[in-house]
Amino acid sequence: MVYFTWASEAAANDTPKPKRFYLMKWIELHTLPAFRDFVEWMRAEFDREAAAVDGPVCERAAKAFGNAFKLEARFFDVAFEA
Repeated sequence: MVYFTWASEAAANDTPKPKRFYLMKWIELHTLPAFRDFVEWMRAEFDREAAAVDGPVCERAAKAFGNAFKLEARFFDVAFEA
């Protein structure tokens, strides 16, 4: 829900909106109720699957999630550094 929350706040506040078409579309995409619904469905699916595993499988999944999170955070760090 991070993107939905961020985009909703960006769309709702009084800060200037991006002039570039694709940036504004990025915000619009992530504020759609269908996007929120999809993310909630996906989260429920992950939670359901995670409840069915334990031990090494769970540890590998947690490690993969942590790595993906770090890569995504780094992606945005690089974008803001540019």
